[in-house]
Amino acid sequence: MIRRVCLLFLIAVATVTAGCTHLPIDGPMTTEVVKPQGLKPGAVPPYLVIDLTTPVAERLAVSPAQSFKAQFGDQTVTTEDTLKSGDFVAVTLWEVGATSPLLGPNPNPGTSIGTLNQTVPDQIIADDGTISIPFAGRVAIAGLTLPQAENKVSGALKGKASQPQTVISVIKNNSNLVSILGDDIKGATVVLPQGNNRILDAIAGAGGIESPTYQAQVKLIRGADSVSMPLQEIVDAPSENIHLHPKDTLIVSKTPGFFTVLGATTKNAQIQFQTTHMNLSEALANAGGLIDERADPKGVFVFRMEPIARARAACPSCDLSAYVSFVPVVYQLDMRHAAAFFTSQRFQLADHDIVYVADSPRVQLQKVLSLIRDMFSPLLTSFVVAHLVTN
Repeated sequence: MIRRVCLLFLIAVATVTAGCTHLPIDGPMTTEVVKPQGLKPGAVPPYLVIDLTTPVAERLAVSPAQSFKAQFGDQTVTTEDTLKSGDFVAVTLWEVGATSPLLGPNPNPGTSIGTLNQTVPDQIIADDGTISIPFAGRVAIAGLTLPQAENKVSGALKGKASQPQTVISVIKNNSNLVSILGDDIKGATVVLPQGNNRILDAIAGAGGIESPTYQAQVKLIRGADSVSMPLQEIVDAPSENIHLHPKDTLIVSKTPGFFTVLGATTKNAQIQFQTTHMNLSEALANAGGLIDERADPKGVFVFRMEPIARARAACPSCDLSAYVSFVPVVYQLDMRHAAAFFTSQRFQLADHDIVYVADSPRVQLQKVLSLIRDMFSPLLTSFVVAHLVTN
């Protein structure tokens, strides 16, 4: 009987051991993340594994994912009152000592005939920079200040009017407009005033945003280029509050950031950012921390798609020749050492990051032993009962 039980026990152990690779598991073990299985020699790894140290975290902290200043610079475009194509203007013509007005009968019979004025219908400065002036034809005024444009129109009327004088006023400055739209701001077109033509000036001029600054995302479109940044980063870094150019477009959207926590933590969930920046230690705390009996402390990972410039900043010695724009990066933090807690404070999470905590190898062993126990327990019970019956 004892031999039979021992034989059955050995069969159970062999069966469980042979199938241990198929035991339920939440995700890859630490070794499987660090060294992907099935990778052929010379093949490009599916992702780049970087040890997360304090120097790495600090290099990433000074290397923003996107930057208005890096992409567009911060050159000032003067918006002083030079006229441009697209501006909507009004032109009033004056004559001195005329007995017959240039533009027809005196509209104000009670006015002294010594000085008469007539207003040309409001018009837009054409693409070629000209406006239409009766008896003078098309007069180019784009690129001129108001006094220069007035003198040019008056000069074009000499010989056709008696001592002509001209007054030009801008009704709508279409050439210096910035368009602002999005789901977090009232849509508007804002004229760029001289000296107050930065991003935050334009947002304030459109009435400001509705959500907290850490949830707002600002996208600047200039020509064929565009860059997005959190509004809070523009507030915190004055260098990113760059000057706007005419015909720029700002899109302000409510885009709260999220990160996902998986693996051996108390809570697996998608968690919303509560501030513009959340570090790794805050993320783990929001997830309830590592589970003592499950977590592998050297297997704390952050999965992220990094722009190639940031990947190069994180690992200057890494070969990135196989990548073009983005690099799939896995940052590994070993929390067996006290210094790792300072590193986790320095490492800032990004939107859509995945924080994964691998199971400890002992968890698999515990599962194997548990299965063996569950399989062998009925046999042991039967043996004890049979032994009692026979005796």
